[in-house]
Amino acid sequence: MDRTGWIGVSTCVVLMVLWTTLWAPKAMQPIPAPASPDAVQSEAEPGGAAKVAPTAGTPTKVEEPGPTVEIASKRAIFTVAARGGGIEQAALQDFAQTMGEEQKLVLNRPNRADKGHPLGALGTGGDQFEDTLYTTEKTAAGVLLTGMHSNGLKVVKRFATLDPDPSKGDKDPSGNVVSFQLKLENTGKDAIPLANYSVYG
Repeated sequence: MDRTGWIGVSTCVVLMVLWTTLWAPKAMQPIPAPASPDAVQSEAEPGGAAKVAPTAGTPTKVEEPGPTVEIASKRAIFTVAARGGGIEQAALQDFAQTMGEEQKLVLNRPNRADKGHPLGALGTGGDQFEDTLYTTEKTAAGVLLTGMHSNGLKVVKRFATLDPDPSKGDKDPSGNVVSFQLKLENTGKDAIPLANYSVYG
């Protein structure tokens, strides 16, 4: 190897040593994860106490869940929630949660932190649903719910159970069905665009 070759090899070795000692440790440091928008930030106050700032996803007011009413047929028990005015869950009496156990199969069981939405709740656009607390009145066949929205919309809902037809035997699914009636009335002075509303279920 001539003199030029030795100079080239020596230069490469020096550059590799400098790279591994000076630049590589900084380049390989892990990048910190971006702060979550829901993270709670705290500020130190002059008195030494930490001040916790509310996050964007934190509700400013926690609503009371309200009462629930059960209506039952020979095949199912339906739990109707006053908050949101709808069926919170249904326990089917002919089916077990797990084979060989006595616990009944429950449908629409809340599985999220916000407990989801009851069946029959009114959607008010996008992912928004009513949070109205309805008054409940138990009737012979079911339950009557009456609620008033802030825009003057009066909502009346009626849930009633249906008993199976004995002549159809076990093939009649009526015992697992609830009839649902909905009445909307504008009690305010301004028009309400009903196209913005939908029924969850």
